[in-house]
Amino acid sequence: MKFILDIQTTSAPGVEDSFYLNWAMKRGSRSSEEALRKAGMHAEFGFICGVALLPVGIHGVPDESRLVTLTAKDPKEEDVLLSKLREYLQDPSSIIIGHNVKCFDIPYLTKRFLAHQYIIPEALQRAIYNDQYVDVMQILACNGGSLMSLRATAYMLGIEDPLSDVDQQKSVYELHASGNLARIAEIGRINVRVTWQVYTTLVESKLIKE
Repeated sequence: MKFILDIQTTSAPGVEDSFYLNWAMKRGSRSSEEALRKAGMHAEFGFICGVALLPVGIHGVPDESRLVTLTAKDPKEEDVLLSKLREYLQDPSSIIIGHNVKCFDIPYLTKRFLAHQYIIPEALQRAIYNDQYVDVMQILACNGGSLMSLRATAYMLGIEDPLSDVDQQKSVYELHASGNLARIAEIGRINVRVTWQVYTTLVESKLIKE
């Protein structure tokens, strides 16, 4: 089974009362507000507030009827989110497909499963130890240092992307702070659909061999 994966993250409640702010300021954050906005990028100081999972059927076509979106307003709800997500990640033959999954989604998920004292699901173990994943961002880097965002990739390839006008988009941090989990779920759905189109383009161009 293949599936397209996307996660959304935000800062954990109370992180401003930990050593995080001093740590972030030493690493270049120019203000406490900037540091708090970036806390969600780190699994030790943030949590997963949204997950989108789009299964790919046996004929290589995404199964929209089985598209899964999960959201969480805090780490307690994240525990429930991870419990549900584990059901989809237990198959050792599953292959995770995504944008920047190697350096972000896979390690972040792994650390959050550890934080909640879960056994790491089989699909994540295979991704970590057997490179059983497909990262379209890394493939497009062509073993170089030029990494493109999903928005820039869609633009280059002529893929319609509802999130292309980034100046008009609120950040996940802002959406979560305002309680707009529905929009966070929608962003996940858009991201997995755009990622699938990128993946298909790379397959057709022989950059990915199935």
